[in-house]
Amino acid sequence: MSARRAWLALLAGWLAVAVLAAPALAQGGAITASNSKVESKFSEYVRYRISLKSDSDITSATVFVRYITGDSGITTTRGKADITPGKDVTAVFTRTLQRGDLVPGTDIEYYWQIENAAGQTLKTETARYVFPDDRFDFKSMTAPVGKGTMTVFWYGADDAYGKKRLDVAVAAIQNLQQRVGVDLNAGAKIFIYRTRNDMLAALPFKGQTNEASLTVLGQLSNPTTVLLLGGDSGVDNTTYHELSHLVVHLATTNSLIGGVSIPAWLDEGLSMYNQLNVESPYTDAVQRALRADRLISVRSLSAVPGQSDQVIQFYGQSYYLVKYLNEKYGKDKMLKLLDTFKRGTLVDDALKQTYGFGVQGLDDQIRDYLGAAPREAPAAPTQAPGAVVQPTPAPTAAAPATGSNPPASGGSGLPAICACLAPSALGLLWWLVALRRAA
Repeated sequence: MSARRAWLALLAGWLAVAVLAAPALAQGGAITASNSKVESKFSEYVRYRISLKSDSDITSATVFVRYITGDSGITTTRGKADITPGKDVTAVFTRTLQRGDLVPGTDIEYYWQIENAAGQTLKTETARYVFPDDRFDFKSMTAPVGKGTMTVFWYGADDAYGKKRLDVAVAAIQNLQQRVGVDLNAGAKIFIYRTRNDMLAALPFKGQTNEASLTVLGQLSNPTTVLLLGGDSGVDNTTYHELSHLVVHLATTNSLIGGVSIPAWLDEGLSMYNQLNVESPYTDAVQRALRADRLISVRSLSAVPGQSDQVIQFYGQSYYLVKYLNEKYGKDKMLKLLDTFKRGTLVDDALKQTYGFGVQGLDDQIRDYLGAAPREAPAAPTQAPGAVVQPTPAPTAAAPATGSNPPASGGSGLPAICACLAPSALGLLWWLVALRRAA
């Protein structure tokens, strides 16, 4: 063999060794993951944990999390584990929770992204975890309704109780579909708590004074989940009210504009219109306003009033507004109005596109329907949208007004009202509260 051929053979050998060695080096520094899991304690924490190994020190581990609450209710976060670099580590990230931060039944999707000192990365497969209220042994029951499903969760009672609550929930959605035309288009959940104290831990903290004087009967806590106080005597009416919010919000949510865009009078009015009965303090408040010529203008009803003495009247007028529109112009028009709002149309334009008249025209018509004299000039809005309302107990019911005023609906006892929170990533959250003074 010539010196040239010997040199070429030696060079070829070196190249072969280099090519074979390169994959071995990459394989030696690869990251492997195992034992990925989630632990949680209700209203306290969610903890993500994973075991990692590599021939090169692992330097970074980040968990990416999606909290899914319906088609448009998605919140994405990430958390970086505090680790000491090493070849065999356990990465842990803990999210501390405050009361009401995560609703029971929230679907959580997550994955880890890992890096080592050799510059290699590993992205794990996406995993799923359903956030539980682990304080209680919940049972569940599901039924199809509309285009979606209804699931109730309960504890401390037999299956007959769960079936009854499920039947009421399905009936509430069917009633809304029959009367208004809007239907459930997703999977909905109801978590039923036996006592006030049991339910408090699932609700955001609103201060000692509020919690001492108000009892939450029900809350639409995210776009697909309602919390209910099952021990209350009016739980059926609350179910009809809150599920109406859920169905209407799902039907009108526009992810491009960031949530629900319907005015407060339509949102609350539809829920009250779908109730089994409307308590007399609401209608009595409207009768008193008629006698004093103090009806709130439709324009001002776009947000819950800031004045506590007008809150009950607001709900009463909202009920009559929806009752008037739906029964005079039909549910097809109401569906068209909701669809118009879903596209992000302003209130005045949405009314004109649907009915041919705007806010002022509706104000004139509802005054005539209720028996009030024509308004001389529109009133200014009472408060910006998203105001937090502090309700007060209803005044004593007054005698019905005379004239063409519509009769009060059935029902008795203290009223329950919804109060509006500021908009969040999940849209507007609503909760039903009983106006009860602390003992």
